[in-house]
Amino acid sequence: ARAQPTDEEPPAAPKAGEPPASADGMPWLIPYTDYRGDLWSRGTLTGEWAGTRQRLMDKGVRFDLSVLQTVQGNVKGGKDNKTGFTGGLDLGFQLDTGKADLWPGGMLKLKAEGRWGTDANAGTGTLLPVNFETLFPVPGEDTFQLSELNYTQFLSTWIGVTLGKYSMRDANVFAHDETEQFMNTAFNLNPVVGTTIPLSALGAGVVLVPAPWLTVITLAL
Repeated sequence: ARAQPTDEEPPAAPKAGEPPASADGMPWLIPYTDYRGDLWSRGTLTGEWAGTRQRLMDKGVRFDLSVLQTVQGNVKGGKDNKTGFTGGLDLGFQLDTGKADLWPGGMLKLKAEGRWGTDANAGTGTLLPVNFETLFPVPGEDTFQLSELNYTQFLSTWIGVTLGKYSMRDANVFAHDETEQFMNTAFNLNPVVGTTIPLSALGAGVVLVPAPWLTVITLAL
């Protein structure tokens, strides 16, 4: 038997840096990253792991690993002029069940954090810590803990439910990630919120997406 000709055009290949077309009708629920490129142009140091990391990302499976080491001291004034060394390790895993060909609309998120060393926060004499990154997962402790483990299931493109353990950091494009942006706590978190809300907490809630540019998450902690 001979294949019959067809007028249908094959799906266009995604452009560089763009995610593959969605087969489940849902938008991508996890941040898509293109790990390809040489050492000077790609977004991560270790790249695509001989293609394996990129293939997993295209299937909705994302791995993140970052190490931050800081040497910081108080040059003048404050309580003392000691120099401290701190290190931090963040491990992340995210799964989009629809893109992984499991079931549509599901998102699993896991994040583990570890910290070690002696920071310079206590020697500056300031009210707010000068190194925000050292506050996680537990301020002043050398520890490694699971700060996030939650699952979200969308029932349609505009409503979903979520359950698990969440990081309660202020998520905005100006600050948000203490490992890549500002070090001083004043630029990362409203200090009033920091005194009333835990850094990580159990919760459940409803996710509403009334418009593509707006997401409303209601959590019951």
